[in-house]
Amino acid sequence: MTRIAHISDLHFGALEPGAVGALGRAIADAAPVAVVASGDLTMRGRPREFAEAAAFLRSLALPILAIPGNHDMAYWNLAARFGAPWRRYLGAVEGVASDELLLPGAQLVGVNTSRPLGPHWNWSHGALSLAQARRVEAAFAESPPGAWRGLVAHHPFQPPQETRQFRPVRRARSMLEALAKRSIDFVLAGHLHRTGWVFSAHIERAFGRSVLLIQASTATSSRRRDQPNAFNVLDLSDGALTLTPWALRDGSFAPGEPARFIRGERGLRTAP
Repeated sequence: MTRIAHISDLHFGALEPGAVGALGRAIADAAPVAVVASGDLTMRGRPREFAEAAAFLRSLALPILAIPGNHDMAYWNLAARFGAPWRRYLGAVEGVASDELLLPGAQLVGVNTSRPLGPHWNWSHGALSLAQARRVEAAFAESPPGAWRGLVAHHPFQPPQETRQFRPVRRARSMLEALAKRSIDFVLAGHLHRTGWVFSAHIERAFGRSVLLIQASTATSSRRRDQPNAFNVLDLSDGALTLTPWALRDGSFAPGEPARFIRGERGLRTAP
């Protein structure tokens, strides 16, 4: 079995008191083989926030896949935002995290969906490029036979109905269609500060295949949305995936009710 901890939206600079220490202890208790951090390590992309985030990730002493979120670029400094938006992020994660992980029985590939600006008033919405779709498809073409395949992005590919104010990442369908050809199993995302999962409706209609879209809440930020701070634990075994949310209550993270999925020729389905 391969166990992965999926954390997101840490937002160093806007922390829930005690949450960082509780998260470190919970990850140690869960004993994953790797950690995925799906964006927004910081609140305003400040050097101090990045230093604190990098120190926390380093303290986990595990292989880490990290990708940036829309908060991980300069917020007020427009010259830095448009000229070198990821300089601070890349400096912080150098030697600490990568954007791809090859684990026993699993391959994870990260993609940056955040953009310094967009064709709408809300620049926090994400986007994908065709070049990114080609790069990810090529990466999964090299997956070991039978390996679990997971994409990591900050922005959701299909937000749940109760979060209609959030858009799916631009070109989500193009990316999912490319990945369906490579038998992708799941997508890990954040941004919404909500825990949940859903199957990709478009891929099921177009390809008759199920891709599981998994959302992690904010693990450590005080900026919650009607849910407690939480992270996810994925257990990948031969033909089955178990997804367990761990929520923060009374100063400690504790596992909740797991969701179980069976892997077949047409992707994942809920276990009976």
